Amino acid sequence: MNNQHRIRKIRRIITMWLVNRNANSELANQLSTAHIEQAKAAIKALSEYFNRDDIENERFDSQSVYHLVIHYRNQIEESKNRMSTDRNRLHSQVQGLRIKALASEREGVQVLLEQGKIEWRMAARLRQYINYSETVLIMDYQDEN
Repeated sequence: MNNQHRIRKIRRIITMWLVNRNANSELANQLSTAHIEQAKAAIKALSEYFNRDDIENERFDSQSVYHLVIHYRNQIEESKNRMSTDRNRLHSQVQGLRIKALASEREGVQVLLEQGKIEWRMAARLRQYINYSETVLIMDYQDEN
């Protein structure tokens, strides 16, 4: 198997992994959103229930009700944090893969040059392109932080 074929195969595998990872991440975000909405609805239902005139509020321990509301609020915060943590982790993994891809491209250029399949001039152009891509990656990283 030649190197170009190997590089294409690696890119295909990484692309498929990213597509599947994004789908799983999207599902996790949808589940977190559902948890948030469920907790909000529970708090609203508790509030509406205890504001009714036909309910004897004295029958309920106000401390227990308070802890139940706090429990639902904590669920909301945990779901929000999970969503942002998943996005940050995914972005970090993507950045790592991009760095590895650039290293693989650089190595591929060197192998092709050593095998005599490309000339020095072509290798220099390809390396310039890789350096440009790496600069863009670094600038994106600096803009985010």
